[in-house]
Amino acid sequence: MSRWVAKGLLGLVVGGAVVLSASGAQAKDAWGTLQLVTGGATQGSAYGDFWVSNTSNGTRAQSSGYVKDNKAGGAAVYYNQFTQTNDGSCFAPTYTSCTASWFNGNWADSRKFTTNVWNSTSASTGVSSGGSYARGRMKVCEERSFSFDPCSGTEYTNGFQY
Repeated sequence: MSRWVAKGLLGLVVGGAVVLSASGAQAKDAWGTLQLVTGGATQGSAYGDFWVSNTSNGTRAQSSGYVKDNKAGGAAVYYNQFTQTNDGSCFAPTYTSCTASWFNGNWADSRKFTTNVWNSTSASTGVSSGGSYARGRMKVCEERSFSFDPCSGTEYTNGFQY
């Protein structure tokens, strides 16, 4: 599901393409609703949008979303944004070829919440300067002390040129 969010006035949509105004438009891809289920109970949920844009901190893969701790008062819930780009090293055994399209990059966690309401939050990572496309690998997780955090399945966003 892709969305167009206006930054100022949008131009006309002509033949499926967006004609941008002087202020431009930002393409975003919706992700979620992701659910973390452990022991048969939903522990946390998250959904949001992913996009790539130029910022004062350089080109960034960004997400904004909502997180809910379905079992409030326990361990905190957050979403994880893992950014992948089309720039990286591919290692393949001798006499085989590498066909990887996406390479792992940076990751960031949203703020953590312990309330059973939808909490607004965001995450942002840098992207590889050698690449030209980036996508997000999104999941919702529950923070655990002294062990790995359990997470939902992964949802991949569309790739965006930068």
